[in-house]
Amino acid sequence: ETVFERRYGGDLQGVVYRLDHIKKLGASAIWLCPIFDAVSLHKYDATDHRHIDPYLAWPGSPDELSPEFTPEADHWVWTPADHYFVETFLPATRDRDLHVILDGVWNHVGTAHPAFRDARDRSKASPYFDWFDLRTDDSGSVIGWRAWDRRDGDLPAFRQVDGDLAPGPKAYV
Repeated sequence: ETVFERRYGGDLQGVVYRLDHIKKLGASAIWLCPIFDAVSLHKYDATDHRHIDPYLAWPGSPDELSPEFTPEADHWVWTPADHYFVETFLPATRDRDLHVILDGVWNHVGTAHPAFRDARDRSKASPYFDWFDLRTDDSGSVIGWRAWDRRDGDLPAFRQVDGDLAPGPKAYV
């Protein structure tokens, strides 16, 4: 096990437990690093911006709590972690007059993101192909992509159009 794979148990329940202490310190806000579903501990490689990472807000098995990806909001399925954040965490911060700032990255995702995987695997047959700047070979297979961290990196960037996100990822975000 490496240091980058360790999870020491810090979670949103622990933050709720310490909210009175945080308020007594004089804080008026809590800035949360990304808390959306992601593979890494730093969470800047989102696999799903719609859901709170189950490791941070649900003691059950996270593998059982990942609903099927769909970008359409009317088909989203709330997870226990999502409910905990909205129904317990946010009211607890409001009760203490603490603002919550969510850190997030809206210009890229991780390689495990379902839209990226589908676009990489199915190329132009994917409805998500236009979400990313993908390079294809003569046969149409994806051979590379623009990423935030480096060419063909771990953080595939959403395609930009006129200085804004392309229509598909913009609607999703």
